[in-house]
Parts: sequence; C-alpha cells; structure tokens
Amino acid sequence: MEYIIKLTPEELTHELIDDIKRLLDKDKSFEITLIVKEKPLNQYWLQEPAEEYRTKLNRAIDDAENNRNLISFTAEQFEAYAAALSKK
Repeated sequence: MEYIIKLTPEELTHELIDDIKRLLDKDKSFEITLIVKEKPLNQYWLQEPAEEYRTKLNRAIDDAENNRNLISFTAEQFEAYAAALSKK
C-alpha cells in the first residue's frame, strides 16, 4: 500500500504523525520518503531579497550594454591574477 501526502512544513504536526501511525499496520515496518520541491522560479523572483538581486542584475546588464563601469584585462593579466589567487 502506498500513500502520498503533500503538505507544507506548517502542516507537519504531532497530530498528523499520530494519524499516520493509526493508518499503519502495527506488525509491519514502513518507509517514509521526503521529497522537497523547490519553489517555481516565478515565486522566487517575487520574494524581497530576489527583488534587490534583480535590480542589481538589471543595472549590471544595462551597464554592460552601455559600456559603463566595466573592467577589462588581458589574458596575461587574468592568468597572473588567477595564479595569485591560487597561492592564497
């Protein structure tokens, strides 16, 4: 027999666990699998910290498209910088 119960963390209560125990045959073992589903991206973007991140990202995109606030370096400069970081 298989049960699927979908719930939020707030719904996981001692009462629910007691109800689940009553469903089970006391002489048999059982297995519980938890599957945590991530929020869809559109819900993530609506959260307050994401709003700040989205604003910064849009500003950075605009800067790049308009050649503002950019840092450039040669391949040799990058390799020297990467080598210096790896020594730390």
